[in-house]
Amino acid sequence: MIPDSGPRRPLTRTDDGGYRIDDPLTGRTHHFARPPPTALRSLPGSPTAISTRSASTTTHHEVVRRVDGTLALTRGYDSLDRLIAPGCTAPGDRLVAERSYTYRSDGHLTAVQDARGGDRDFDLDLHGRVTAVRATDWSERYVYDSAGNQTEAEWPVRNRAQEAVGPRTYTGTRLTRAGGVHYE
Repeated sequence: MIPDSGPRRPLTRTDDGGYRIDDPLTGRTHHFARPPPTALRSLPGSPTAISTRSASTTTHHEVVRRVDGTLALTRGYDSLDRLIAPGCTAPGDRLVAERSYTYRSDGHLTAVQDARGGDRDFDLDLHGRVTAVRATDWSERYVYDSAGNQTEAEWPVRNRAQEAVGPRTYTGTRLTRAGGVHYE
């Protein structure tokens, strides 16, 4: 699946289901047609059948992808077109993965419910920056200055990168220290 945007070249979906890429560096515009479903099936390892949203919607999101008749990858979207329910089932409707996402009114993610990995809730500041993450048996905490720089971070001891827990130090806009980690 082609992403909606890239680091340099924003992608725009066209009415015919294809894409347009405007390259700001060269000033060129490239057009790509959506490949027919038969082209997708002819590729090695590609899905054997693809189902998309019903014709009554206008966003053309793929909501079910069946891979070789074994896995079903599903995606649910809310009325604002945000992903709210990705999942995966194996033959016999055996659940492989299931998540759901909750957003606040400005579109920032506030919670993840994960059938396998556990639930997580996010506290956000007015700008949408994560200030806390809470799960069943662990939590994280983040503090920012008025310019939006992270000034402190804290997470459980069992996590990797424990040496980076603690205050952050900057020289101008460059991070020079995160906890016990120093950057030159």
